[in-house]
Amino acid sequence: MSTPPFSPDTPVSEFIPLSTHVSPTVLKTTGGDYLLTWRLEGLPFVGREEWELEHRHNTFNRMLQTLRAPDFTNVAFWVHDLRRRRQVKDSSRFNEAFNQSLSDAYFKGLSSQKLMQNELYMTMLYRPVVSGKRFVEKSADVSRLASEQQQAIDKVLELASNMEAVLKDYAPTRLRMYEAANGVVFSETLEFFGYLLNRVDEPVPVLKAPVYRY
Repeated sequence: MSTPPFSPDTPVSEFIPLSTHVSPTVLKTTGGDYLLTWRLEGLPFVGREEWELEHRHNTFNRMLQTLRAPDFTNVAFWVHDLRRRRQVKDSSRFNEAFNQSLSDAYFKGLSSQKLMQNELYMTMLYRPVVSGKRFVEKSADVSRLASEQQQAIDKVLELASNMEAVLKDYAPTRLRMYEAANGVVFSETLEFFGYLLNRVDEPVPVLKAPVYRY
């Protein structure tokens, strides 16, 4: 009886929907969607009245519904809550010398160890052409494709500004490309998704290749 040929598992790359950076903060997916990710500081709930928390929750939900109007198909959201060990970073500044020295001493003690921290991330996905309306044939007009892509990027950035106006109390920070001291360009967004996939916290450079080929 002959042994069946070895069949390796399907490569992970076939399940990665990310394609390439089309702006410092916007990525394009293999399906033609566009996404932008924020890191949120969160909203401390200790000491807040229940009515205030409920009000903020309702306001946030209404904002999401408004962004998804009119047909509720162009925009979607992903939310991730990462829990991992990180060194505590402090940027507290006080006018009184005693308060500042006390804060510095406290965080100096914490910085010597890694503590479990929750990190909140929110990703907005925008689909320029909704399901059922996609073009069957690909356009060969490069200038037209570039124009359509720029329109999509502009729309994503417009929606992002609306999001940040409502999320200001949560201190949203857009994940973006950045240049290291050696001149290599890295991506905070790719680092975030890389950690979700590999559970490895490391810099991810922006290469001249699709992300799923990294």
